[in-house]
Amino acid sequence: MLRRVVTIDTGNGLIELINPEIIAKKGRQEETEGCLSFPGEYYVTKRPFWVRVRAQDRNGKIFETEGEGLAARAFCHELDHLDGVLYMDRMIRKINVRQANVRVKSDGKTAEGNN
Repeated sequence: MLRRVVTIDTGNGLIELINPEIIAKKGRQEETEGCLSFPGEYYVTKRPFWVRVRAQDRNGKIFETEGEGLAARAFCHELDHLDGVLYMDRMIRKINVRQANVRVKSDGKTAEGNN
């Protein structure tokens, strides 16, 4: 049986997802995004602000989890990897390394911050 596995940690502890799928999403965010597969490359991407994910744990038990903001972006980013989709496929625009520390709000304005 094919198993699709990702692990995510946005600072609140490791989440293991086996055969994950996004079952609901709401809102919209445009934020700076990077990827360990492409160090030094940053893009502003459009993602949902909130998502609910259904997956299995390592024992096969089905569970649901949700995330908003950074967590929603991480879920979408990692699940896209499972489908062969890269974050640059979702890009609105490319930014340079200096701009990567500037957070782009969903209204298109920027504010100082780390991502």
